[in-house]
Amino acid sequence: MIVRAKTPWTRVVDANLILLSFLRIFRKCLDDFQPTKVIMPFDDYIGNSFRRTLVPEYKIHRRARNEADPFNDSFKKQKEIILSMIEHVFPVYSLKYKGYEADDLIAMICKIASDNVNIVVWSNDNDLIQIQQKMPNVRIWSPQRKDFMPNPEYDYVTYKSLVGKNNEMPGVKGIGKKTAERAMRSQFEFIKTIASQPQRYLEYRTNKKIVDLLENELTIPDNMHHILTKKVRYDPANFERTIKENAFDEIARNIQSYHHLFFNIQMKNNKSERDWFFNRKESAHA
Repeated sequence: MIVRAKTPWTRVVDANLILLSFLRIFRKCLDDFQPTKVIMPFDDYIGNSFRRTLVPEYKIHRRARNEADPFNDSFKKQKEIILSMIEHVFPVYSLKYKGYEADDLIAMICKIASDNVNIVVWSNDNDLIQIQQKMPNVRIWSPQRKDFMPNPEYDYVTYKSLVGKNNEMPGVKGIGKKTAERAMRSQFEFIKTIASQPQRYLEYRTNKKIVDLLENELTIPDNMHHILTKKVRYDPANFERTIKENAFDEIARNIQSYHHLFFNIQMKNNKSERDWFFNRKESAHA
């Protein structure tokens, strides 16, 4: 959401337009879905990522591209303001753990959520389709599509493990999209394509460990249950101060509607039963 807010202003360095854009996007998201609970997970894949152990090149160029961007300092400053508001102003949960990507945390939230809780994941990331395929109470909303992502006919994890490509993850040698599509049509075709060649099978298994968000070596952090059942708090005075400091006149004129929106989320979240969000088996394990 923060990066999406950056896109229209990639060369404007004299105003906090990313912050303004973020607030507009965030407001629309809350208006559209009227959530009871809002959770914002963040990447920390620079930490001890098991994916880097499997594929050292994994996302290696992403940080370099960001650091080379001449607009990066302005973006960082505005991002810090947004992150501070998420942590101290808005009635939302923020999650970040060393070595965990946001995708991992999203998958874990979906795993520990009760089956009767409807979850909307706001993201353009196709890798999250696998969660939607396996969990009928989860849907992925793409702000780019302005619609929910459709489920492909094939198993997403298997297909992505074959073709690789993004995040510097190599696909299985000699397998392109057409070969992968043919392999997906039947178990026989898949075995014929992969299992008869040990090196290909090894590459496939390595990629699957990287791609599969619901079945990997990461464990659910011990304190995640505790964090997601704490009460949240909205700080209207801090929000008004930020709006005034940045001269966001449009928001200032509509400040009461923002207060109403955030207080409503706070109320809905805090009146919920403590255990409503979590599956019993996960809660008992924690």
